[in-house]
Amino acid sequence: MSSSSTRFRTKDSWLVCGTNDCGQLGLGHDHAVKSPIRLPNSAHIIHWWSWDQSTFAWTGTRLLACGGNMMGQLGVGSTDRTVLSLQPVIIPDGTPVDEVVGSGTTSFIVSSRRCFACGRNSSGQLGLGHAAKVTIPVELPIPADQVATCGWVTVILSGGTLMAAGDNVYRLISDDTTHFHSTFVPLTIPPQAARVTISLNNMFIRLDDGSWVGRGECGGRFIEPIPEDGFFDLSRYTRVVTGWTRVIEDYAGLLSRRGGSENTMVLPRHQSSGARPESCW
Repeated sequence: MSSSSTRFRTKDSWLVCGTNDCGQLGLGHDHAVKSPIRLPNSAHIIHWWSWDQSTFAWTGTRLLACGGNMMGQLGVGSTDRTVLSLQPVIIPDGTPVDEVVGSGTTSFIVSSRRCFACGRNSSGQLGLGHAAKVTIPVELPIPADQVATCGWVTVILSGGTLMAAGDNVYRLISDDTTHFHSTFVPLTIPPQAARVTISLNNMFIRLDDGSWVGRGECGGRFIEPIPEDGFFDLSRYTRVVTGWTRVIEDYAGLLSRRGGSENTMVLPRHQSSGARPESCW
């Protein structure tokens, strides 16, 4: 289920309904569906991943995708604006898929500790060493235990090291003036870090004691209380906060309630075996 489309499992198929402007329901057209209808040839699908206008489906042997694809984020080998029916994603035959993580027009396909990336890459957020879009998924050069992305910045947990690639205009990845990092570089984080949340212009870390620290755009997020109406006039704040600075109470929670595009990764000692990064919307 995504924010605007729903899927129901029945005995012999899936029923789908909701927004379908890019064909993300996989029905072969782009008309909205107000009542659940049967998705043909769907009995073999065992898991779905969906965000924004992109949909991925796992059959146990093949990964399929449909929906918005203008940046190649479906991994089907094209940049057709829409893919109206489920098509095979181009990954090596026999690759088991554990999870598909994505945001906007960027996608990461996780298989054990292997990870394949495709889609928008204008800030190097795929971590492949260049900034060209990718239409056929390419395996990352480092193992990935967990992946979280906000579309412009990607964070990977690799063998106990937290690494990031992508946009660095707001100093989310490093304090230097590098515009973006097209390869994954280690992040320096507080030792008490429990989870990492990334948004388009900020990175937040929740510590063991429940407090938050952060870095990135808009100094007011760090130095002023939350207004009673929960609304920030972001045009007032242009300062970039470098280094980890204390965040006003419950700011990350406020962002979630206001519908931000954050992605949160729970760090290993704070999760049970097999737990996955949490998506925070």
